[in-house]
Amino acid sequence: MLTVGLILKKAREQSHKTIEDISSATRIKSQYLLKIENNEFEGFVSSTAVRGFIRSYANVLNLEAEKLVAIYRRQIGETDKVISKNTNKISTDGISITPQSIIIAGVFGFLTLVVGLLIYQFYQVQQPPILDIVNPNTSPISVESATYNIKGSTEDSVIVTLNGNPVTLTQDETFSVPVTLKAGENIYTIQAWKKGIEERKNTKQIVIVYDETKTEQAKQDNAPKSTSFNLETTEEAWVQIIADDIQQGVGVVAKNYKRDFQATKSISIVTGRPSITKFTLAGKQYAWTIRNGVGSLSCTQTLTEWECK
Repeated sequence: MLTVGLILKKAREQSHKTIEDISSATRIKSQYLLKIENNEFEGFVSSTAVRGFIRSYANVLNLEAEKLVAIYRRQIGETDKVISKNTNKISTDGISITPQSIIIAGVFGFLTLVVGLLIYQFYQVQQPPILDIVNPNTSPISVESATYNIKGSTEDSVIVTLNGNPVTLTQDETFSVPVTLKAGENIYTIQAWKKGIEERKNTKQIVIVYDETKTEQAKQDNAPKSTSFNLETTEEAWVQIIADDIQQGVGVVAKNYKRDFQATKSISIVTGRPSITKFTLAGKQYAWTIRNGVGSLSCTQTLTEWECK
């Protein structure tokens, strides 16, 4: 069951606030705030005081205070009752108390309580359910990713839809729905109603703006940059040059061969005469890896630099 204590605790944790933060903002002692979070309402002067504390707590977290108070009243089963462990003495000076009067008063009080509870429960059933949207916590909201998770919470025995599609609730009546955004404005309508009472809905609308241009710019900013490399020989030599998986040249080059190339992600060079062949990348000359008289180098670009081996 979704209790007022659980709602307040979850909202506090999701806003990254401590009990001390709430205590400082509301001027309510931490021990009382913890009791409310744990649904321990004994030790307060009256439920009127508890309701005041709940309203103050809810206002700090930007929650709907009166709906939380309604949940609290439903939990304790009445609109206002003294819940202090200490009982007050009632003066009976001038009043004649008989067994019959006690029985009559008890029966009258019991009937009044029953009628009041029935009226209250009927009123509560007819009210739209609680629907709190946690993520996003404001609307409209601008995002730079094409995916987003819409999160929220409601109460027990409630049906929730997102743009008309059913939403699955967890055991603690929370939900998290991943959505794929189109460029620009995305409008989502979330509705909640108690089972069997579809005509009384709680409806909320959120607007998520996806700025696709920032995403594309970020991709461009993170894309590898083109780099210049040079190959020189002082005599004739057989060479093979591959840049970004495309062969740029292969065969015997003439004496005093010199040529510049461009590469973005990878370079592969092979020479039959490494002693007279020079390879320079981004202004730095690299030594050949020589096997059986043949020199070779393989280079790849990382996020920050080229690595050759």
